[in-house]
Amino acid sequence: MNASGAPLIVGGGMAGAALALLLRHHGAPAVTLVESHALAAGEAPDTPSF
Repeated sequence: MNASGAPLIVGGGMAGAALALLLRHHGAPAVTLVESHALAAGEAPDTPSF
């Protein structure tokens, strides 16, 4: 958890993104997802696993 109490997920691949969505779906008020590579709006991801 981060300082605000929200779960902190490191890695925005398939597992990290799915976990963030699942936590929000099950009532987490906020989730912090940290990814090492920025993804601009409309840009295709560089990794096939995303």
